[in-house]
Amino acid sequence: MIALSWSGAWGVTQVVVGVGFLIFFHELGHFLMARKFGVRVEVFSLGFGPCLVQRTRGDTEYRISAIPLGGYVKMAGEGEDGVDPDDEGALPNKSVGARFWIFSAGVLANLLLALILLPILFRIGVPFISPSVGDTVPGGAAWRAGVPVGSTIVEINGKEVQGFLELRSAMALASSEGVQLLLRKPEGGLEPLFLRFGPEDLSGGIPDPGIRPSLAAGLPLDITPEQPADQAGLATGDRLVSINGAALDVRNARRLWGLATAHGEPIDVVVERDGRVLAPTRVTPEEKAVRGDFEVGVGASVALVTAFPDGGSPAQAAGLLVGDEILTAAGRTTLDPADFRAALTESDGSPTELSVRGEDGTVRMVLLPAGAALRTLDTVALGMAAASTRVSATPGAPAEGAGLRDGDEIRQVNGEVVASWNDLRDRLHAVASLNPTLDLLVHRPGREGVFTVTVAPRPPRQLLYGLGLRLDQTIVRKEGMVAAIAQGWRSSLHMLQDAAISLKKVIGREISADNLGGIITIGVVSYGHSRSGLVKLLFFLAILSVHLALLNALPVPILDGGHLVFLLIEKIKGKPLSQRVMGATQMIGLMLLLSLIAFVTYSDFKKWILPSFPF
Repeated sequence: MIALSWSGAWGVTQVVVGVGFLIFFHELGHFLMARKFGVRVEVFSLGFGPCLVQRTRGDTEYRISAIPLGGYVKMAGEGEDGVDPDDEGALPNKSVGARFWIFSAGVLANLLLALILLPILFRIGVPFISPSVGDTVPGGAAWRAGVPVGSTIVEINGKEVQGFLELRSAMALASSEGVQLLLRKPEGGLEPLFLRFGPEDLSGGIPDPGIRPSLAAGLPLDITPEQPADQAGLATGDRLVSINGAALDVRNARRLWGLATAHGEPIDVVVERDGRVLAPTRVTPEEKAVRGDFEVGVGASVALVTAFPDGGSPAQAAGLLVGDEILTAAGRTTLDPADFRAALTESDGSPTELSVRGEDGTVRMVLLPAGAALRTLDTVALGMAAASTRVSATPGAPAEGAGLRDGDEIRQVNGEVVASWNDLRDRLHAVASLNPTLDLLVHRPGREGVFTVTVAPRPPRQLLYGLGLRLDQTIVRKEGMVAAIAQGWRSSLHMLQDAAISLKKVIGREISADNLGGIITIGVVSYGHSRSGLVKLLFFLAILSVHLALLNALPVPILDGGHLVFLLIEKIKGKPLSQRVMGATQMIGLMLLLSLIAFVTYSDFKKWILPSFPF
């Protein structure tokens, strides 16, 4: 949830004014075009619902209404039967061509706004998250293809890339086979590379290439006001030097940061401020009650070999197979990629022995020859071992406190046999909130027989540190107004194309409708851009203006596009549809629109609001 300080309130004000201006500009298009063709405008309202402020000038009553989710222009004779044919100011008495321009003027106004705003913003300079590759997810499409860390994405499928977030929209619009990237390599020079997608790369119907953005040089921090890091004395802009004694740089910070904060323990942070390294600052996370499952503190084994890169791996050559679960590496219990990395790093160039369990359940040894361990680090992708009940014990959680240890295998939960991680997870979810204690029947490697661990689950919670790592940014600025106009118009066209293809794919169920966002998402995203500066907020509003134009152009009764369809039918028939038919179809259109609004609002509620409620 957004904590509103004075700066937060100013950000919200910017969002409300900005979105309100888009709606105003849309309705202004209808208003001016109606006036141009001599149509009498009776009401021009910004917003719906109860009227807050009104003023009459000439024939028009101007209103500001209570619900800032739209607006409307009420023209004389619009939607009425029995209009006086001699009333030259009535909308139905105007030609089909005149009404076409009046109803399309809102869409054109929104497009015009984007075409005006974008060149100005590109002349000033628009900040984007840099399209550089900070990391690739082991096993992902980019990792398998060998995308170099530190390279920059220049083009996707021949289209110029400005910021990292364009990667996700490009994936949504891509074919199911893959995408063509043009990369600028860290050492210089351009390299084309094709990313192939498999079923494992899909997320919500959209391929995930497994690329993470780069962190900003120097690792500057973003501090959330009135949360633990702020209360401990850290400030936005402080440069992160180390965490829990481990020195950080842009390549290892994300991994070490994740390890340090994964279990909600206090962290010791060293930062540099104004060129001076400060003494360590301890940040103790704040616990916040949330909705969710009661916590037991049992994690899955994430030591299943899921992929090797296209170029192969020394471990693969030594006999490691996709589908093997790594039990130990160099004698160290291995339950996740961090364990595996630590074991290989500590092997010190000597032969490294891996104990693995194959898909048939048999345990065997794989020997990495001397010098192969470090070359194996980034050539084995590990994922969740869904068929295993070998678990990790979360530090400080109830299971560890009751005696469970990393590498233990859970055989039963409250007397019910569990044969896989999915069985175990489902059983824990089903009974943890209903029982004050759970009896876990456990087998521990190296210990004969089984024994019982009695765990008292605790209520779900969220642990907030209030600090984050800032991403690398780039400024896209065009020298000269001609170049800025060309870039702005090109961006407007790309936005319109992308929005249309995305809508088509949602309707065709090629991507999940959960990717749609409503007014809450617009508010949250707009607020985030407002905190990045006025230019970034205006850029987002320009994007939103293009999307608003496309939405209103849809051939749905009650929207502008629906009115244009009615005009087309009237032109073909030689007479307008009856008010009864138009009223019925508009009612259907209204129901469709309200259903869409209800769906995306519910989706927004689940995404942004529901997780913040403890009950």
